[in-house]
Amino acid sequence: SLSEDHQALQAAYKDFFSTRCTIDTVRAAEESGFDKSLWERLFAMGATTMALPETFGGDGATLVDLTLVAEEIGRSLAPVPWIDH
Repeated sequence: SLSEDHQALQAAYKDFFSTRCTIDTVRAAEESGFDKSLWERLFAMGATTMALPETFGGDGATLVDLTLVAEEIGRSLAPVPWIDH
């Protein structure tokens, strides 16, 4: 079972995507491939740097943390880049 911290993380992103990533948002982003406004909100939440170690300004997220967020991104078909290499 998930820890309380993991449950809170999952709930936060589930709420974020269920309220801000509607099917209309996904459809509107089809042509460009992503929704800039949605991405900017994710950036403000720290989602784009969560995998970085804390010494580099990230959150030092674990694989479980990242998996929970990835599940919520996939569940909503969020039209945003999340992790780039």
